[in-house]
Amino acid sequence: MLVRRIAMIPVLAAGVAVCCYLLMFSLPGDPARLAAGPNASEETVATVRAALGLDRPLWQQVGDYLWGLLHGDLGISTRSRQPVLGEITAVLGPTLTLALVVEVAAVLVGVTVGTLAALHGGRWVSPALLAGSALSLCLPLFAIGLILQLVFSLYLDLLPPSGGGGLFSTAIILPALTCVIPSAGFLVRFVRTAVEDHLADDFVRTALAKGLTRRSVVVGHVLRSALTPIIAVVSTDLARLLGGVALVEVVFARPGIGKYAFDALETRDLPALLGSLLVISLLVLLVNTLADAAYDLADRRSAG
Repeated sequence: MLVRRIAMIPVLAAGVAVCCYLLMFSLPGDPARLAAGPNASEETVATVRAALGLDRPLWQQVGDYLWGLLHGDLGISTRSRQPVLGEITAVLGPTLTLALVVEVAAVLVGVTVGTLAALHGGRWVSPALLAGSALSLCLPLFAIGLILQLVFSLYLDLLPPSGGGGLFSTAIILPALTCVIPSAGFLVRFVRTAVEDHLADDFVRTALAKGLTRRSVVVGHVLRSALTPIIAVVSTDLARLLGGVALVEVVFARPGIGKYAFDALETRDLPALLGSLLVISLLVLLVNTLADAAYDLADRRSAG
């Protein structure tokens, strides 16, 4: 099954590339005029159209684009006159770093808080945690980011409101926290339900009757049994997270592929915009494939 999924990646990648290319023609107006600017002359528009290959039949444009992708060619940026692939490679690292930090933190917080909510279901702790989880899911990402900027940058002056930085830079804290809050909130509710369901299983009561501590039963048995559905939810959230990270990069003016795509949209740099959309889509495809493999592995282990 895994080999079949891996073999399908090139086919799906080609389909994603075609969809991204055709998406350019769904924009209102002439793509060549959009790239040239509203005040460009007809001669300039014609030059841009020829440079982008838009003067050829659509089927030929798509074929040439796919052929270029096979050779690592995403086109030339009309803004910087540099290869799009090189520019995306330069900004992809910060995006993946932020996504990795967010996902690790979200899993740690979500599993811990969700388990605590399940273990304290009859007290005030569980309703309070679930209320916080619901609130985190109600707020859009940009609103969470703006609130954090106001509190920690403007009022408390503790963290920088924007800018880039590596894994250990303070500039990564607010963007990461912006994405962690809704991701962890989503995971809390699911983990709570999964743990509560397994706490009612016979093997849990048997283990407790044998003298095992509640903590060892939860960590060694309940969470292991709930691992398979948790992996499925985490993989779904990780694919969604890539889009969220791109948006957060714009809010915090943080270098990354999301900020790169936004700048390309503002400057009507169609090759850069198309390339960034394609790379983000391929990342989601790759993440989903790896998540399916992890889910199958966890499912076989739990069944065994």
